[in-house]
Amino acid sequence: FDTALAPAPVDEVAVDAEVPVATDLAEIPLFDTALAPAPVDEVAVDAEVPVATDLAEVPLVDTALAPAPVDELALDAEIPVATDLAEVPLVDTALAPAPVDELALDAEPVAADTLAVDAEVPVATGLVEAPLADTTLAAETVAAGALAADAEIPVATDLAAPLADTTLAAAPVDELALGADAVADTDVAALSAATIPTADLAAADPTGLAAQETELAALEASTVTAAAEEGENWNSNSFELVGDGQVLTRNGDDSNFPSVIKIPDWIAPEDRADPSAEYYLYSSNHNGDRIRLKWAETLDGEYHRYDLGGTNNGEDLKGVFDVSADPTRDTYDHISAPDVHVDDENQEIVLFYHGRNQPDETGNDGSTVDQVHDNFVATSSNGLNFNDPETSLGQAGHGPSTVTSNGVTRDVVTAPDYQAAFQKSDGSWYSVSKRGVIAAAPDNSDPFAANPDDPFGYAWEIENTPGEFHDSAVDNGAEKYHSPGASFLGSDEFADHPHNPLPGETILSNPNDERLNHVSVNVLNDNELEVYTWIKDDNNDRFDGIYSINYDISSDDINDWTVARDEDGLAKFDVVVTPDEINDAVREANGNSFDPSDHADPVSLGDTDIFIDDDGSKYLFYSFVSEEFGGNQGEGQISAIQLT
Repeated sequence: FDTALAPAPVDEVAVDAEVPVATDLAEIPLFDTALAPAPVDEVAVDAEVPVATDLAEVPLVDTALAPAPVDELALDAEIPVATDLAEVPLVDTALAPAPVDELALDAEPVAADTLAVDAEVPVATGLVEAPLADTTLAAETVAAGALAADAEIPVATDLAAPLADTTLAAAPVDELALGADAVADTDVAALSAATIPTADLAAADPTGLAAQETELAALEASTVTAAAEEGENWNSNSFELVGDGQVLTRNGDDSNFPSVIKIPDWIAPEDRADPSAEYYLYSSNHNGDRIRLKWAETLDGEYHRYDLGGTNNGEDLKGVFDVSADPTRDTYDHISAPDVHVDDENQEIVLFYHGRNQPDETGNDGSTVDQVHDNFVATSSNGLNFNDPETSLGQAGHGPSTVTSNGVTRDVVTAPDYQAAFQKSDGSWYSVSKRGVIAAAPDNSDPFAANPDDPFGYAWEIENTPGEFHDSAVDNGAEKYHSPGASFLGSDEFADHPHNPLPGETILSNPNDERLNHVSVNVLNDNELEVYTWIKDDNNDRFDGIYSINYDISSDDINDWTVARDEDGLAKFDVVVTPDEINDAVREANGNSFDPSDHADPVSLGDTDIFIDDDGSKYLFYSFVSEEFGGNQGEGQISAIQLT
């Protein structure tokens, strides 16, 4: 009857790639058989989706194949699209694929990378009231591009007629390539063991329903989510530019340490940098004398500079904390690295800052109080003034936390330098410093008080127990820093890690070597912490991106904290973003002739801050060295991306 079957259309498929999915069957006696596929939910990486049949000695009439939906088909799923018809009486039968553009020579199609939402991939036929003469199944073409979640791919059949030796088996199709015909005869006996059949129908089950239900239950029980071939990516490397990649601040070639907060509702509009301000972006210079502030109505900007103003110690007060205007701190070598937190319980803004404090000083008893290069803490009622209320026009009851002993007054040293602090759900304070070193406040009722046994020493407890990666890192040459993160990066396990961008290489974090540098943190829950970092003093800047190491923080003892592992035992390390990825996105958003004074042109990435907005959106603010304007090892200007 010269019957033609045209498969269902495909929505949102890519340019020109035509995937044939049907056959030309001539003069097959058919009888009242329906093929109804079973649904497949979330087919995982490399799963082979069976969509073809091996029909042996089956008289059929009135046959229809209807596709079943497939939700979230994962990357690299193999979609077989050809059949092996054995011992079926055929006359003039041909597998006649539709033309395929941009497929690979001799490839067994069809690989579906990212199937588009609601795309329907036709792979079945409906033959009505045969016998047929010269019946042709004319496949619609399936464009190759990005098929995504909810694409409907028929993956099984239900033959509702007496059957003999009928089996559904998929032909594996791996990595579609240029120029190949998309349909090929497949020897079912040679099918890959990895094939996932959705039914195995035999004469013992003439309706096929039991097989369908059994296979569907098994498939649902083993549903998995798409993951990287050699380990799940725990931190998304998918992102969108904030403000089309605009440069948010630039103040010399060592601009660094972004830290962002959403202004809490308990700060009234009149007490903000501007009544319309909703966000504060703090930053510094590596060798500066102040903590800087810009405010914005939205994270996309525009960002406006804020200076406290007023004069003290013969200096105008700049930014929100200015040691040059404080006669008791103007001998600080520098301050930098703001890490700012909203303390809702106490309705104050907390600033952890780094610095090299006053020079050595002799106490009343003749002992020496040493200058230190570490971390300190201050508070403010509204986030706009962290200066000392007694010496530099600060707010009463706020300013730097200080200690006086033996006639000498200094700012309390909380933890090692470049501290990134966080709290667990019970309010207890912890931090991770440069090279991944962990610290904890010993008394959370007064977390910023000095150490009573050593007033000018560390106020917080510092972890000091080498962990599981220590021996391997030492064997590879690590000398001093043995935090979980630093030891992991120096270990053989990192050298062999599937996400290591330079396989076989390690990062030793020795004082004069490449090292895990400044960090920012994001608490996932009371058991796991994301630590974001970059690599400093790396020869030829081989590690030029931003990386994440997840810490297992489940123990009450910080000396037992270690690098978190996934369910397969793989250490949770990932590449978050690279300069090339950001450059590509900026050029796509702004054209190749964009102005680098306005938009990011990174060649190397540096200091970070992870900010979670009220709606749960996750942002990464970062400093970078500009191709046009330069910078100093990861520093120079600041921009941001949203991790999606």
